[in-house]
Amino acid sequence: FFFLMIRRPPRSTQSRSSAASDVYKRQTLFYGLVCSQVGVNIMHDGNHGAFTNNKVITWIAGATLDLLGSTSVVYKRSHNFGHHGCVNHFELDRSFDTTYPTLRMSKLQKRYFYHKYQHFYI
Repeated sequence: FFFLMIRRPPRSTQSRSSAASDVYKRQTLFYGLVCSQVGVNIMHDGNHGAFTNNKVITWIAGATLDLLGSTSVVYKRSHNFGHHGCVNHFELDRSFDTTYPTLRMSKLQKRYFYHKYQHFYI
């Protein structure tokens, strides 16, 4: 699968071809989205202590956030207390923050026309 992301354009394609460039842009975007989801999920489970039964491997999985330039200590504190302390409470749960208006996760949030399609883009 990953070899598809690094392949070169065919010899018949010009080196500065916009078609080849578009293919690489799409592949790069797809690869970035896949890797970010794997990283976020591994980091999330690691910081919850739920990645494996081995504490060292779980700690390493949680520390992947530190490799990206953030800190797992702040994440654990803000996520565990800011979210898990009041899960699904519209006014207290930080997951209902309006930074992503494309998602409607509560009936108390304002409804826009595109929310009826969110099951397609989530």
